[in-house]
Amino acid sequence: MTARTVSEILASIKASTIAENPNLSDWSLNSMNRKTTIPICMEIQKLETKIETVGDAQNINTATGADLDDLVKDRGLTRLAGTKASGLVNFTRTSAATADVTIPEGTEVSAKDTDGEGPVYFVTIEGATIPTGSTSIGVTVEASAAGNRGNVRAAAIDTIEGGAPGVDYVINPLAMTGGADEESDDDLRDRYIATATDYGRATVPTMKERIEALANDDEEKIVAEAKVYNIGRGDIEVIVDCTPTSENIELVGDGLIACMAAGVSARGCLAAHLESGANLGDIGDTAGGKIYVRARKNITSEDTFTLDYVNSEGATHTASFTVPAGTTEGQSVEGTLAISTDEVVSVPTPSYAGSFEYDVLVGYGTPPYLFVVPEKVSIDVAISYVATDTPESDLADLIEASITAFLDDFTIGAELQFSDLYDAARMQYLGDGEWGERFYGIEEITSLSATDGVSTITALGEKITPESDQRIDPGTVTPTEV
Repeated sequence: MTARTVSEILASIKASTIAENPNLSDWSLNSMNRKTTIPICMEIQKLETKIETVGDAQNINTATGADLDDLVKDRGLTRLAGTKASGLVNFTRTSAATADVTIPEGTEVSAKDTDGEGPVYFVTIEGATIPTGSTSIGVTVEASAAGNRGNVRAAAIDTIEGGAPGVDYVINPLAMTGGADEESDDDLRDRYIATATDYGRATVPTMKERIEALANDDEEKIVAEAKVYNIGRGDIEVIVDCTPTSENIELVGDGLIACMAAGVSARGCLAAHLESGANLGDIGDTAGGKIYVRARKNITSEDTFTLDYVNSEGATHTASFTVPAGTTEGQSVEGTLAISTDEVVSVPTPSYAGSFEYDVLVGYGTPPYLFVVPEKVSIDVAISYVATDTPESDLADLIEASITAFLDDFTIGAELQFSDLYDAARMQYLGDGEWGERFYGIEEITSLSATDGVSTITALGEKITPESDQRIDPGTVTPTEV
């Protein structure tokens, strides 16, 4: 309901009174009817306002602040606290140190004001030393305050507050990350609604949204990006850009259980197929995980066999399997790895001569809730340029930071276009697809190349296209003035 004004309530009472007793018709400004009724109208208006306020506080669509915090508790939710951005900065000298230069813990640095709210301050969270004979040392810094403002672009941090003896300048080669504002009412409300929704008929976009919202016990989001592909035959492939710690693996697994429809299987990576006389290997590879076989028909007698696999270090080891009699079609059995900590990458040449049929799956979690993390495609960039007579003093560092930040901002499966790389070499990449000013001092770029170790691009129109489960990542960026 919406609380009525005093005038609206008075009009309603006046109409009801006259209808009941037509003789009480004097409602002029100083009439007794009006003078005795107005206080009643004011009290009614206060009550209606209070009822409206209480109603809004109990409605998930209108509750705010502490009222919303209380409402979401029935789903075990709490508002996500703000987090501080962090990252690496380089304290640099223009010449080699003749003695050790100490950078104390708590040294304050800052990025310039870009939004009218003042500089963004950071402090070193550890002490460091530029060794004698060296010119630079990388130190981890953390934002002084929580919030998105701390996620400043690469090369934004350029000031040492109060100076640092023996250090000429400071710069962050990559954007600061991890900063987040306290969860807003709208975001908390949306998360509540997503949690309260029945995920039994989850769509691919809904699953992606649910996985990307996962947070740990410290209320920090653990997933940078998720991709969900509908493979067919009841299978989906889930790629989650997160660090595969045991805690995160459990959280993602729980998230899949909560949002996957009945009868659907998150298969992980389909690495090979086993069928006597028709074995197929190297169907797919991944960044790592455990290895499983999934029965494609009912297993009527115990089946034991081994499979060679390649681990994340490129070594070939052997996994053993014992599939119990009575295993039904669709059930999976985990293999025993030669080294328990191995990360399985691929199964290139499977040898199976038994009488049954299996899919070989690799991933994190427990079937049928397996997922993989994106394979990182490291891109090395080399650029040669001619500088003007008066270039920016740290031009090479700025170019390196811009290209590195650009390569660090790719999403899963996104391709690298040479034209975009060229832009990152000439102007500051700010992140999230935004660009800054052109660098001052580049007269000509004489050569520019990027390689993933397999293919190399050097001209407009060329590109590097990763697989759907891969993500481009910065490798070595080498700017050279010629």
